[in-house]
Amino acid sequence: MDQREILHRFLEEAQSKKTDKEEFAGEFLKLKRQSTKYKADKTYPTTVAEMSTNIKKNRYKDILPYDHSRVELSLITSDEDSDYINAN
Repeated sequence: MDQREILHRFLEEAQSKKTDKEEFAGEFLKLKRQSTKYKADKTYPTTVAEMSTNIKKNRYKDILPYDHSRVELSLITSDEDSDYINAN
């Protein structure tokens, strides 16, 4: 499947959900359940985000970046864990 087909399918699905609010709400509920399961099972750890030096850097306490996909800052300072930012 090429990029054009993927985009076309996405737009069709988005339009469908736009007209059916219940389906749209169901999608968010599904994501919330999946996120809760990942957090409980530690499927994707958020160890760096949960460090005491980084907790204050998280705008939303329930939205933490996974260790494997977080954005690491390249600017090096004297601060411990200065490469952390919650870019989610």
